[in-house]
This record gives sequence, structure tokens and C-alpha cells, in this order.
Amino acid sequence: MEEIIDRCIFMSIPKYRDEIPLKESVSEYLHLLKQHGESLNVLTASPHSVLDVCLQRNGIYALFDNVWSCEDFGTTKSDPQIYLDAAERIAVSPQEVAFYDDNINAVRTAKQARLYTVGVWDESGREFAEPFRALADRYICSFSELCAEEN
Repeated sequence: MEEIIDRCIFMSIPKYRDEIPLKESVSEYLHLLKQHGESLNVLTASPHSVLDVCLQRNGIYALFDNVWSCEDFGTTKSDPQIYLDAAERIAVSPQEVAFYDDNINAVRTAKQARLYTVGVWDESGREFAEPFRALADRYICSFSELCAEEN
């Protein structure tokens, strides 16, 4: 199983290195948050071998105070403890963390850890849009919505 996972990751590197774009208005929103003095942190299931290169290529890596993969915690985003541990690492209570994700299951688990959750629409989760909207503390279709509020 580990060999299959390693092979899949290896095969995905060119996509992350050369192709995968940011969601619309993400860069603008992150820059606005940083200008307002917010601490920005990444917690993703993607391993560093693809994560770091993608964030660097898209010009946003340096905006983050921490870039974490689940591999840094030895667990997955389906475990509420990962969110509690991340909050502890940045020295805030879970309730002070705003967690953005386009995966309904990750948002469900983050809510169990008492984080404020922002569900992000994604074409791959179209069929879950309404349950996602009901679950998340906030649901957005585009980061441009948040940019308009920050300006």
C-alpha cells in the first residue's frame, strides 16, 4: 500500500509543480489578511513534496507562518486532534482559528474541534454544496466575496 501511495505522489508532482492554479482571488485575499496582521497557516493532506512546490510556484509560500502537511502531525484531517494540535502550535485557542476548506469531511472534523469553519465551493464537491452550506459556519463560492469585505 505504501508503495502505491508513494507512486501516486510521485506521479502528481508535475501537476503540482507546473499546473495546479490557486482558486480565484485566493492570492489577493491572503495578501489582504497579511496586511491586516493575521497569522496565516497551511494544514493540508498533501505531502510537502508536492505542497511546497505548488505554493512557491503560485507565489504565496512566503505569506504563511507555517506550512504543515498531515505528515507533520502523524495523522489525517479526519482526526479532530490535528486541528487542536495546530492551534496549540500557533498558541491560540481552537475557537480563534478560521479554517477554510473545500472538503466537507475536513470541515466537519474541524467543527468537532471547535474551529470556525469556512466551506469553499469546488466543482468536485458540487453534489455536496447544500449540505456543506448547512454545515459550515460560513460558505463561499469564491474568495472574491471575502476580498470585498476586507477592502
